[in-house]
Amino acid sequence: MKMFKRLGRDIDSKALSDESERKEELKIQLRILQAMSADAKFRLSCWVAPEKVDSLVQIEQMEKSLVKSLEQLQSHKEQLIPQLPEHHALCGRPSEIATL
Repeated sequence: MKMFKRLGRDIDSKALSDESERKEELKIQLRILQAMSADAKFRLSCWVAPEKVDSLVQIEQMEKSLVKSLEQLQSHKEQLIPQLPEHHALCGRPSEIATL
């Protein structure tokens, strides 16, 4: 283990190396998160203004995503239906049942 003197303090070169490696790892993680954020912002912009999407591939991906989300909602709704009479009695909202 090498020790250096700096302004009257001992500095461990191994600790400096470990710290440098950790900083590089954090920089890499930051770049990954920035790329993920940029991708999410792009995808959100497509949903906010779908008329601006000019790629058929992108539109097809959006369509598949929407179909999948609708299927998940339908499945969740079907799971909730058996619970409705109990929920209806607690909430006192008969209009909720009529809309299903």
